[in-house]
Amino acid sequence: DKIRVYFPSVNSERVNVRPFYVCGIFNINMNELDEALAFVSLSKLQQLKKWEENEVSLIEIKVSDFNKVDEVKNQLEVSVEDYYNKNIVSIKDLYPQIFDWLDLMNVNVVVIIILMLIVAVVNIITSLLILILEKTKFIGILKSLGTSNWSIRKVFMYNSIYLVSKGLLWGNIIALSLLFIQYHFQIISLDPELYYMNSVPISFDLFSFIMLNIGTLIVCFVMMILPTIVITKISAVKAIRFE
Repeated sequence: DKIRVYFPSVNSERVNVRPFYVCGIFNINMNELDEALAFVSLSKLQQLKKWEENEVSLIEIKVSDFNKVDEVKNQLEVSVEDYYNKNIVSIKDLYPQIFDWLDLMNVNVVVIIILMLIVAVVNIITSLLILILEKTKFIGILKSLGTSNWSIRKVFMYNSIYLVSKGLLWGNIIALSLLFIQYHFQIISLDPELYYMNSVPISFDLFSFIMLNIGTLIVCFVMMILPTIVITKISAVKAIRFE
């Protein structure tokens, strides 16, 4: 479609009119941008504004690592302050409410992970105690044969580690499958007016994924030591008679 765009002049009452063709419409679900921005040829804009060939009103810099946004901003401020009287702002300065919301979400994620870990630890301890009670007679027989408390405790801990590892394996398979489905098919949608996006985004960090699994195993292993202390309190004679 062909449209006519009016450009008021700052220095005079004259209004410049130029025809443009609409090549496409973008939508990023942010009304303050969708309703205010239009992309045009840089050369055409320089011609209308009577700018030099290398003159622009704004330069946008994208960083490969978002965590270094503030660092890059500080470096630019130091680099250009002696040459240009320009204002340098980061995307965090432009949209602080979005990043405040993201920070809050990150806190929620940490709280949820901690709660899930607590539930897992409680279940593991309970299951291990039940297993020890069920095998009390077996523990008594092993003790009567001269098996040390630590050797018996290791049997129960290894068995618990096997169960935890099996649970982690299936949990990882299910989680990765759900991530794959969401990444390709966006089955979980969001209201773009509230969240600035149409669906739940997926970002996979292999290092965090591995460390979370290792951390879970370590915490669960440490917690397994506590219930196995019960084994040291079991009398061989009483355990053999236990029904």
